[in-house]
Amino acid sequence: MNFTENELQVMQILWNAKTDLSRKDIIEQSPNRTWKDNSIHVLLNSLMKKGAVKVVGMQPAGKVYARTFAADISQEEYLSAQMTVSPPQRERTPLSDCLLLWWTRQTF
Repeated sequence: MNFTENELQVMQILWNAKTDLSRKDIIEQSPNRTWKDNSIHVLLNSLMKKGAVKVVGMQPAGKVYARTFAADISQEEYLSAQMTVSPPQRERTPLSDCLLLWWTRQTF
């Protein structure tokens, strides 16, 4: 499973969250994002299609209700999957190199 840089930003927010988050919550928790507010719908839909994010509930948002989201895979599962993909299938990037370095230094 590969994420774009923007999808990875959203996943980091969801992984660090202590509770389910609405679209608005995700936007508020990403002040340094490179994507526009309206792009959150595209990002979340893409992550749901990949099986990385799930809708877990609804919360009041003014006169309507907003869906709340949570990560459907853990950060550890994602990193493990990235490390098990053979090199010809995966393009090496500075991010993947950094993750590999971090992963190899972990003690479990």
